[in-house]
Amino acid sequence: MAVVAQNMPIFGERGAPKFDNKQPNGLGRFFTQLEALFVRCAVQADDDKKQYAVSFANSDVADTWEALAEYTDPLKTYNDFKKRLCEVYNQVNLRYILPDLDRLVGERQRLFMRTLQDLSEFHLQFNTIAQYLTTAGLISQREQSQAYMRVFEEALHNKVMMRLQIKHPDHHPSLPYNIDDICEMGTARRPSRDRVRRANDCRDRAEGRGSDHSIAGSASSFPVCQDRGFGNAVQGVYKDNHGCDQYVERSPPAL
Repeated sequence: MAVVAQNMPIFGERGAPKFDNKQPNGLGRFFTQLEALFVRCAVQADDDKKQYAVSFANSDVADTWEALAEYTDPLKTYNDFKKRLCEVYNQVNLRYILPDLDRLVGERQRLFMRTLQDLSEFHLQFNTIAQYLTTAGLISQREQSQAYMRVFEEALHNKVMMRLQIKHPDHHPSLPYNIDDICEMGTARRPSRDRVRRANDCRDRAEGRGSDHSIAGSASSFPVCQDRGFGNAVQGVYKDNHGCDQYVERSPPAL
């Protein structure tokens, strides 16, 4: 059965590609969407492709595109026209550079990380720039991880590092952490007292012991971390072979 080609959309219609000259980084996405439509609608001639590309720009931008020699010269192909536009909008060079990452980190340091929404937005923006720079060979994973950790104030930085050490006990300290793991630990919430008690009950039942939570194991049995909200108590968390998240609350040793 023959496939019937669809009609190309028109400017402003739903599904039509859009390009904002005030955001030139979107030019690549514009051409990706445009070329997908060319395949779907069986557009093959270079002149037709150039005309459709111009038709999806607003009138002011379209006038500047139509004045290019790569558009008016019939010997110039659609790819020539596309390449010229990428040069005009400076999309041939690197999309991001190291100062872009430093600027993002510096801005977040100035504003502080106050809410989970702040961290989520920062993580998405950081990941976009850092992955591009890493792929381009401009930064290493270690530099990426170090830059990410710089946005946390000292108290939160220490807490995130402790949570990472607890979750990844076999992680070598000389190796960088993945930024997704750092973000996860930054958004982690400490367990409530009820959850601590239920987890300890789970452990005690699995080990065949009573439910005395005043002391649970020796000081060397569990990794520990200091957590606000429990006063001077030290809270540890680990997973045993029974699949229970286990938290133990105990007092720190006397100095």
